[in-house]
Amino acid sequence: MQHVTKQHPLKPISLSFHEGKQPPAFEVEALKQYKKAHDETWKRKMGYEAEKGQLMLLDSEIAELSYEIFCLGERLEVFEEAVGIGEATDPSAWDRESDFDLNAFFDRILKHSQAVQQLHGQIVAAATQYNKTVASLYEDDYLIDPMYFDILNELYRRHEEVEVDIVSLDKDHQDFLGAYGEVDKLREEYMQLGQDVFERYAQLIDDSEHVYKRADIVQDRLDEMMDGK
Repeated sequence: MQHVTKQHPLKPISLSFHEGKQPPAFEVEALKQYKKAHDETWKRKMGYEAEKGQLMLLDSEIAELSYEIFCLGERLEVFEEAVGIGEATDPSAWDRESDFDLNAFFDRILKHSQAVQQLHGQIVAAATQYNKTVASLYEDDYLIDPMYFDILNELYRRHEEVEVDIVSLDKDHQDFLGAYGEVDKLREEYMQLGQDVFERYAQLIDDSEHVYKRADIVQDRLDEMMDGK
């Protein structure tokens, strides 16, 4: 019995072979497809990890902008009160805050809006890639998904004819299915993260537009006050 281990980034392919046996054509093809299944699973793992990492970066930026717009919304309440929007006007409102700086506030609004616009392009690119990944999920599944994976079946059925040792093949096959399971778990995490990120982005847009509109109303009211209306 000859033992052969081929290193692979997904996992080593470790098989034993009966010496003196010539592998039939169906065995050569099956083991070739088995190697390809490792390749395809590894490619998916690399793709999921890269795309998940990009989504995590976007999620962090969304969180920062969401917190900023929340703070701006709270800050805006002081301005709204001061100009008589919503609650009754409190003349002392202008004096309660030592840093009551309209220019600084509207500058923060502008910078937030610009950051959201820049984020939009990244979200569109991420969503395009996400949809592309989703659409290609089931391509070549017959090569790797345990539900369809049957490329080794003939080797098991005709084990007396093949060069590879079936016990070693079965063990390596189980190791492959375990590695595939980890990649499939990564896929599920990526898919869920994508949904969460896009939902949080949509919420950011809603929250931001609401605050922007309130800020516009305050600005209009200030213009009226400056005009003496």
